[in-house]
Amino acid sequence: MGSLELPFFISFALYFQHLANTLYSTNCAMTKEDLLVLISTPIYIIIIGLEMILSASEGRHFYTLKDTITNLSLMVLNLSLETATRFISFAGLFYFLHLYRFEIQLRWLYWVILIVGVDFCYYWLHRLSHEVRLFWAVHVTHHSSDQFNLTVGFRSSVFESLYRFIFYIPLALLGYNPFDIYFIHSLLQIYGILVHTQFVGKLGILEYILVTPSHHRVHHASNIRCLDKKYWDGFYMVG
Repeated sequence: MGSLELPFFISFALYFQHLANTLYSTNCAMTKEDLLVLISTPIYIIIIGLEMILSASEGRHFYTLKDTITNLSLMVLNLSLETATRFISFAGLFYFLHLYRFEIQLRWLYWVILIVGVDFCYYWLHRLSHEVRLFWAVHVTHHSSDQFNLTVGFRSSVFESLYRFIFYIPLALLGYNPFDIYFIHSLLQIYGILVHTQFVGKLGILEYILVTPSHHRVHHASNIRCLDKKYWDGFYMVG
């Protein structure tokens, strides 16, 4: 067995050991991601329901049955593939974690850097999803709706889950636990979904700091002057 093969098998063992400790520990009945899903799901249901009611009452027709079903179907497909292949993503990241040379002692600094790092890495994933044809072939489903509403945020790039972890390898090399990386990824995606709305206008000074619904409307627009603009799809924005 080659020198590179052994650490990779060790990474699988580390992953399953950590998974077992997380899921079956008496101090932790569920993962942080599980808790995040339990908290965010009712929030999604409430705000999507409110947006549907406002859209219908104001005659703005931001929702159609066919489009909403498509969005939710793609979400289910994405979650299914993500669940089926998650062990590959985590094993890959644990392999690089095995090689890391840095350790951040301060817990608050650990999380601050991780939030910025995940946002930055996902920016490049999203940007390349527009600029590289192979990745665009995966991402185009997210931009294929004629509507723009909160459920479009769930119109997932289904096969992205197969290679997303590659963009997070630098964070694993910095010593970040893959479970923490994907927890922050999921946390930032909540905000990313919420910017898919036409009911929120410009937000003043926040337009210069955060990704806002107005920015993301430009990103989804099909006008020639708007194509491939406002790549940032996480939380912070640098331009």
